[in-house]
Amino acid sequence: TVAAMQTSNVPALVEGPVDRVFVRVGDRVSKGQPLLRIRQADYQRRASEAEAAVRLAEAEAVQTERAYQRVRELKASGFAPAARLDEAEAARDVARARRDQARAALATAQQALADTVLRAPYDGVVTQRMVDEGMFLNSRFSMGGQSAALQLQELRVVAAIVAVPEARVADLRKGQPARLFITGQPEPLPSEVYIINDFIDPKA
Repeated sequence: TVAAMQTSNVPALVEGPVDRVFVRVGDRVSKGQPLLRIRQADYQRRASEAEAAVRLAEAEAVQTERAYQRVRELKASGFAPAARLDEAEAARDVARARRDQARAALATAQQALADTVLRAPYDGVVTQRMVDEGMFLNSRFSMGGQSAALQLQELRVVAAIVAVPEARVADLRKGQPARLFITGQPEPLPSEVYIINDFIDPKA
């Protein structure tokens, strides 16, 4: 049996309707090449909202930092009580935490936007296409939506599963050069022994 070295049902990373499919069955693709795109409008809006939230949080952090420094100077001069300085410090720390939270939310939104474009995980050939434009892709496995979008196989290297008589197994070793004869192919293919499985088939 000859099979692809890798076969992957490439899933959606985010949910949404398929906006564009860039490949067809039989197309050879390179690692990182766009395969399809999920509608981006909602994800672009969320990224814009997250950017605005970061700007607001950064402005608040700067404002509370300035307020804290003023109170600190007043406290050093004896014009502000310690309690007021503690309040200003707490407000500054809260503003910093909100700023960090907003930045993390922005990174998440930007990653989701990037994930609307499904890309090839490795060089290969598209062997199945499970979706068309307009279909809703679900990033979770459920009964209500499609998760796998395309099937990709790596054909640069193929694996041949060969049944060997038990008496000949001792003649094999990992890395041993081999020649693979395939019906219909005029010449044998250069190969090597990659894995030795000691499973015994009683029917053989």
